[in-house]
Amino acid sequence: MIEKFNFYDVYGYLVPGLVVVGLLFIPFGLFLHKWPTADFGSAILSLVFAYILGHVIQITVLGIIHPKIKDPFGKTRFPSDIFLDAESLLSTRLKAKIAQRCQELFEIDISAGKDPGNTTDTKEMNRISRDRGEAFFRARSALGRAANKGYGEQFQGLYAMLGGIVIGLGIAGCYFLGWAAAFWGYSCFAKYPIGIIGMEIILMAVAAAFAIQSRSNEIKKDRTQDRDIRIRAQDAKKAWEKALAVVLALASLWAGVLVGCRTLTGARSDAPHDDLAWIMMLLTMGTVIAAVRLYGAYRAFAKEFAVTVWRDFGDMAKDPPQQH
Repeated sequence: MIEKFNFYDVYGYLVPGLVVVGLLFIPFGLFLHKWPTADFGSAILSLVFAYILGHVIQITVLGIIHPKIKDPFGKTRFPSDIFLDAESLLSTRLKAKIAQRCQELFEIDISAGKDPGNTTDTKEMNRISRDRGEAFFRARSALGRAANKGYGEQFQGLYAMLGGIVIGLGIAGCYFLGWAAAFWGYSCFAKYPIGIIGMEIILMAVAAAFAIQSRSNEIKKDRTQDRDIRIRAQDAKKAWEKALAVVLALASLWAGVLVGCRTLTGARSDAPHDDLAWIMMLLTMGTVIAAVRLYGAYRAFAKEFAVTVWRDFGDMAKDPPQQH
């Protein structure tokens, strides 16, 4: 985690949040012809809300989408793991230097030059991958403390931004789907306004609880030195992230139903709005297509990020500044 507010906060949190906030206004513009105002107060509130929303979105990124790719042997692994295999973008000399640094600084054997994917021993492959993954994150932290961070931090920001936008598009797609359901089923939903509001409150409360639980496992993982505890905390964190993503999708869907019904009630119109419902469905499909396309870019940046971190770590001074 980057402690100071910098371009990572803009790329990783603010931009994905602003994308979602902008998409949330589309139904209001289409139905009520009302778009966000340009006054200073509204802009500040939108930025603050987008920044907070961006943090929530980033919690779910690694739990839902991952940058894993297939190695030459057909096994799905992280790029930072594959680039330490015998044949990769990194030279043999650089991999040897990286392995030496990891052993000296972290006391981790990354088995550089070995091909864990070319084995039937799944347990051994997972062990090597876990060691390489832990070494990669510790190398990234070491670079963060170094005076010369290189381009790794920039790729990390872009990588986080694309992942956040992919999840944000999914949230917006569920929201549009809720609006379509409200347009088609308004006569049914309008009979239970308290129930709709109550369900949304419950879903948001559950989402907040899951986010807190995921964060607590992250803190537990970072503070312990016991490897088994870290692995268990990491697995628990991913499980909570997946659960949070499901609840956020349901909350977004139900928010679309709630806001859509309230908007129709305020407009005092119970007539069917099939045309707007189909527009919402088209927007839903559009967000899905855009998310799929951006996911490809997300994986490409993940590979660039991994290569950059390993290269910078291999070329870093032997004794990086220590964290106080």
